[in-house]
Amino acid sequence: MNPLISAKDTIWCVLILFVLGVLSCNGEEDEGDIAETTTLKVMLLDNPVSNQPFPGGYVILHGEDNRSVERSIRTDHTGVADFGDIGRTRATFTIAWEWTMFVRAWRQLRTFQNVRVGDTALYVFHYEGEVGDHIATIDVTLTGAPARTDSTVLLPFNWIQSYSDHNPLSEFRDVTIHDLHIQKNGKVSLLACAFEGPTVPGNLLTYGFLLDQEVVEGTEYEILIDQEPGSVNWRTEPSKTLSLLSAVGEYKGVTYPWEISVGEHISEGTLLYPAEFPMDHYWFHAYHEAGDLETGMTRLQTHKRYDKMPHTVGIEMPDYRLHHASYDDHKKRVSWSLSGQTEKDAVTLRIDILLDDETWTNWIVHMRPQVVEWTTVDLPSPIDEWVNPALGEAVTLSVSDYDACTSYDSYWKRLPDLMYSYEDLSRIYHGSYLVYQDLGNLASRIR
Repeated sequence: MNPLISAKDTIWCVLILFVLGVLSCNGEEDEGDIAETTTLKVMLLDNPVSNQPFPGGYVILHGEDNRSVERSIRTDHTGVADFGDIGRTRATFTIAWEWTMFVRAWRQLRTFQNVRVGDTALYVFHYEGEVGDHIATIDVTLTGAPARTDSTVLLPFNWIQSYSDHNPLSEFRDVTIHDLHIQKNGKVSLLACAFEGPTVPGNLLTYGFLLDQEVVEGTEYEILIDQEPGSVNWRTEPSKTLSLLSAVGEYKGVTYPWEISVGEHISEGTLLYPAEFPMDHYWFHAYHEAGDLETGMTRLQTHKRYDKMPHTVGIEMPDYRLHHASYDDHKKRVSWSLSGQTEKDAVTLRIDILLDDETWTNWIVHMRPQVVEWTTVDLPSPIDEWVNPALGEAVTLSVSDYDACTSYDSYWKRLPDLMYSYEDLSRIYHGSYLVYQDLGNLASRIR
């Protein structure tokens, strides 16, 4: 028995999705929504699970040129860096932190360019070991699966059994329940699905579920999976072939991804789903890929929420296009051009740098959607030794548009909720568009 996605991987998948997400904007600053101030105070918190102050992190305030170092503060036990009155309502600042996991040093930087100043709390995602607490271990037996079943999946744990693993399709042993699987009422609900087909998972055949179960160590559950799925027709608008389409349901704060289609390269089809499982709402995630590793892989993404499963789903795809990306090593500047009429909230640049076999640096920069170049900001010691963009192993540009945002300012205002927290995301987040382009190694793009 193998976990399809571990608890830790599930969290990181969610984080990566929201870090790269996008929402709809009108391109104008919503001045009335955000009170102006000239004071800057930043609090670093370890992660949304424990929600504790993070000491030892760096907060670097850059000068009015958005590049030089004006002042740097290292957080103490309160996690706070208080710059006081900086004499302006906008500023660029960087947060940086590091930790060691699996013998490797992990260094993280986040730069927020030309944002409204004020009091801000940001998570640094510093985890000690597994994400989320281990609550209990259970066993689950499935009955009633059709004879032609090729694989079974147990949700929300994302554990899968297939014939290729030479394991009984009906038995899930030593399944670990973590706190991310626990509902708001302290209980757990189990959804089991039977699939047919050469891929894992394949086409949904039948399903079954148990709702609102008490969480007790060592419990043995039995699920009858004889219910036939419902169906919904979907198509992309305008027509674009998809490399991946996934559907995710949420019930009492817990997610259940029951259908993933990979590599079909089709623009319309029928999706089967567990119609009787009482989801509070549904998410559709669609991906279109173009390009190659030589010129840069580009991916368009659409994420859309429905409170009820519709009869048909029209997946609107953005018309973003990123091109002409290059890196000027002398000026330490990344530049690009962007076209497309789909509205935009922000541009994000991500650089992953492998300094040596034991040190990995990840740098993410948030910018206005009109920005078409970024010059590496100055950093104080010892952080300046963490980065060298020309050594970037993986460089990604993304453009985002969230339906909960109306501008770059509102994107920044909602950033801690949209991208750095798990609580009630669906309350404010209903859909997004994204394009991102994998630029590969920047050294290959030096001009």
